[in-house]
Amino acid sequence: MNWFVRRRERGLRRLLRRDMPSDECFSRLPRRVWMYWQQGEAAAPDLVRECIASWRSQNPGWEIVVLDGDSAEALVDMSDLPAGMLIRRRSNLLRMRLLLARGGVWADATTFCARPLNDWLPLMMPAGLFVFSNPHPDRIISTWFLASLPGHEALRRLEAGYRAHVLADIRKPPYFAYHYVFEYLMFSASFRRLLQHMPRIGAVPLHRAQRYLVARAEGDEPARPDLTGVPLHKLTWKKRIEVPDLQTLLAQGARDGSGPDSGAPPALSA
Repeated sequence: MNWFVRRRERGLRRLLRRDMPSDECFSRLPRRVWMYWQQGEAAAPDLVRECIASWRSQNPGWEIVVLDGDSAEALVDMSDLPAGMLIRRRSNLLRMRLLLARGGVWADATTFCARPLNDWLPLMMPAGLFVFSNPHPDRIISTWFLASLPGHEALRRLEAGYRAHVLADIRKPPYFAYHYVFEYLMFSASFRRLLQHMPRIGAVPLHRAQRYLVARAEGDEPARPDLTGVPLHKLTWKKRIEVPDLQTLLAQGARDGSGPDSGAPPALSA
């Protein structure tokens, strides 16, 4: 044990001699949220439009850009991709290329913003890139929310790795190939160093509202989830989540101190 303690102390001294991160990265982050719905916002389901509205209402100092298939192609060169590529894979590459070129925040159209970005995102940005972690035992990151400075090297490597995989594998790639490419890159010491200051914030609490609402829609009576301090909710339009049910859940949480307006600090762990 003693040898470990001595070696651990030397390692800590080396770490402390390095420059530690500051809030400089957040100050350089473009105040822009990118969202995407292939057919356009006007044609989106009610739940998606409610989610988009939440980002606008919670972040008045930010530009909320809702792209569709045409406007996305005008902003980002996607000409190297096959015309028949699945929307999911195309969207994965779109979000990375947008952030590499322009920076800011990518939020899936099915994320509901419960707290202003300015309240919690500064704490997440010391590495210049942030993603939520460990949404499920088989995935170490979530990809429905990304924040990045323009040109981040880790994001550049992730885009290159994912692009190479989906273009080279003519068979059906795994649904979570994006996540698995990130996990593969984490075997590289240089990639890990790029993200050594990124907080590992569990994504599980951000799915609580979805699980509750889907269970209710399917006829179950689950216990109402604790949403204390959760900064955003990952929802789904593929299940029967009705906007009034979402509004009721959030209003109940606000009244009993477990919702987005309760004044509680953000929940920063699973």
